Amino acid sequence: MDRILPELMTLSTGTRLGPYEILALLGAGGMGEVYRAKDSRLARDVAVKVLPESVAADPDALARFEREAKAVAALSHPNILSIFDFGTHDGISYAVMELLEGTTLREKLDAGPIPPKQTVDYALQIAMGLSAAHEKGIVHRDLKPENLFVTNGGHLKILDFGLAKRTEQSRTDQTSARTESKHTEMGVVMGTVAYMSPEQASARQLDFRSDQFSFGSILYEMATGKRPFSRATTPETLTAIIREEPTPLAGLRPDLPEVLRWIVERCLKKDPADRYHSTRDLAGDLANLSGRGSEVPRTGAKAPPRSRRLLIAALAAAALALTAGAVGLLSRWRVAAPAHEGKAAIAILPFQNFGGRSDDEYFSDGMTESLITDLAKARGLLVIARNSVFHYKGKPVDARRVGEELGVRYVLEGSVQRGGDFLRVSAQLIDSKTGYNVWAERYDRPAADLFVLQDDISRRIVSALKLAIAPAAPDRNPNPTPDRDAYDAYLKGLFYANKAGWEEKDKGIPFLEKAIELDPRFAEGWGLLALEYVRKSFEKNPDRKWEQKAFVAIEKALAVDPDLAVAYVARGNLSWTLASGFAHERAASDFHRALALNPNLGGAHSALASLYVHVGLLEKALEEYRIALKIDPFSHDALYRIPRIYLYQGRYAEALAGFEASFPNDFQKPIAIAHLGRLPDALAAMKKVSATFSSADLASDFDSTYSVLLALSSDPARAEENIASAIRGGKGASHFHHAAYNIATAYALMGRRRESLELLERTATEGMPCYPLFAKDSYLDSLRGDPEFQAFLARMKAQWERFSRTL
Repeated sequence: MDRILPELMTLSTGTRLGPYEILALLGAGGMGEVYRAKDSRLARDVAVKVLPESVAADPDALARFEREAKAVAALSHPNILSIFDFGTHDGISYAVMELLEGTTLREKLDAGPIPPKQTVDYALQIAMGLSAAHEKGIVHRDLKPENLFVTNGGHLKILDFGLAKRTEQSRTDQTSARTESKHTEMGVVMGTVAYMSPEQASARQLDFRSDQFSFGSILYEMATGKRPFSRATTPETLTAIIREEPTPLAGLRPDLPEVLRWIVERCLKKDPADRYHSTRDLAGDLANLSGRGSEVPRTGAKAPPRSRRLLIAALAAAALALTAGAVGLLSRWRVAAPAHEGKAAIAILPFQNFGGRSDDEYFSDGMTESLITDLAKARGLLVIARNSVFHYKGKPVDARRVGEELGVRYVLEGSVQRGGDFLRVSAQLIDSKTGYNVWAERYDRPAADLFVLQDDISRRIVSALKLAIAPAAPDRNPNPTPDRDAYDAYLKGLFYANKAGWEEKDKGIPFLEKAIELDPRFAEGWGLLALEYVRKSFEKNPDRKWEQKAFVAIEKALAVDPDLAVAYVARGNLSWTLASGFAHERAASDFHRALALNPNLGGAHSALASLYVHVGLLEKALEEYRIALKIDPFSHDALYRIPRIYLYQGRYAEALAGFEASFPNDFQKPIAIAHLGRLPDALAAMKKVSATFSSADLASDFDSTYSVLLALSSDPARAEENIASAIRGGKGASHFHHAAYNIATAYALMGRRRESLELLERTATEGMPCYPLFAKDSYLDSLRGDPEFQAFLARMKAQWERFSRTL
């Protein structure tokens, strides 16, 4: 193929540029010429780029080039081409770089697609280099295979990082300009339309996420050998980038790992907000896929240790949807920042405890939670839930990053200091777009004025945002309780209720009981106590002790305050226990009532969504979980259950990607793998989970899930052992229906028709009449011709249609 080169300055061998002696021309293109040279001071060979006249003759462009060169030089990253020097000699401006031996990624792609393992390795190296630059505020803007160099040792380097900005605006009318190079290609080519992002192609403002799109295009080409948006002409290519979707990877390369396909698809999202919020997280996903996850810590603090026991306990508690804690366990999967159209959105970060006493931590946390509750009453204001804002507790945070990650315009930061009967509270409202304060104030008040102080902060914020507070009922007391000791006990109970493990949560119950003993008309105290009692009723509860306590607490709460949203959430969850007969309609009615009273209650959306999952209204469940994620972007329940919905819908590749991204050691992930026809991989994954699984709470679900894989592998003896263990573990448990369904499918796979039908009936009557799952699951295919199974399906379909109308 002929080269397309500009007019060359072409320095002859022996020419000196300062201390560098020119040895040979390596390549040339729109961004200048690159030579092999000898550094006379250090006696080493280097690469020297001579800048084009368009840059060298423009003082502003030259100054910018020098600034960008210095910024890239400061990176010193193994996956970015090192810049050693910059200078001007006899009117010639040049940059000095490390000399590489190898070939460009373009030359490798000319030979065809790259094997999956090598693709992941190259992709990880590119992402690590991009991440290092993006964290320093440097955007490449011209990422393409010609600017990626693979050394003879297999090490990948990004070329021309930050050096091509000068010509970026003039590139949209140019096709690819190829450059031949035998050794080092230092980005001497013109910009390539095929790898532009939609915002770049349409001349809009861009940031680091534009590089992610270009990276996705390169990754797509590495995997398939095809450019995702290549068309016959430049205008057609630009139109495809802006408006069209590429051919799905699943059809072109079904052998690619599902997670890799998911990563490519996320990078190629048209809206930058739907791509990765941190390129470090992109690198982290690739590192996990390659088995090198420990090499790339996620955005923020170091990833927490993976305690399976704490994780399972947190997930089981998250089914209640209001008291989920341990947000750090979800740092592996950051959802796209939600857009809150038509609403102002605010994140109230955990108030810092400046009192110096760890015993006061519950008080500063309580201040944060109270403000979240108060501000949720403002019309037109979306308040991010406690679960997500407490992800930032104890970490140095930047309001702009918080705003981007949570999808909010405003961030409230504050501190509280308590000393005897004295309070000092500072608060500042920050516009995350600009970083400027909208409002700030410091309060020195008696502790007795706590509620007045909180109310004042709420009203100041609402006034600053030009919103309105929903009017309170005329006879409603704005203070939750006049008893300071009762409120203090409540805050301690709330502190423990938000812990991750159930044993820690249990420590809060005595404090809440003390709070309502001190003030029997403390509605919020009764409501939170009711939630905790309901949580206990979800554990093994053969004597129904906790159900009875929960019922009384709910009635007490509603007697004091008939409009207490949290009490309706508790009652809805209580209606969903085995002893109560799984009254789906009654539970849904309570959840709807809670949301009518407080639309900002993300946990109520999650609770309603979970109910929809169980009764088979899967699309409605996804819709509610999406709303929940707007309010609580780190919602355990939503991120935990969305992959299960995909599993129930037969969207197995998406389910697997979801499990990998959120809970890679979840024991349902092997089922998705098995449905994709990879039984050996599924069994290996289950063994890996088994080695770390230690939760008695979900042992029945785990054993029953394992029995399905054993039945698939024609190991009925071991399947029976796991079934027996699951049944033993499920005795007295409120929610046995998931285990019942797994056992039913295992029996169906083993040809045990009668036992399978009995367990399916039990699944439906004990809380999970999920018709779409029964109708779609291929593991029940052996029952399809059975008249009894057909009658069962007909009943389930009729019930499902009724739920569709009434719920």
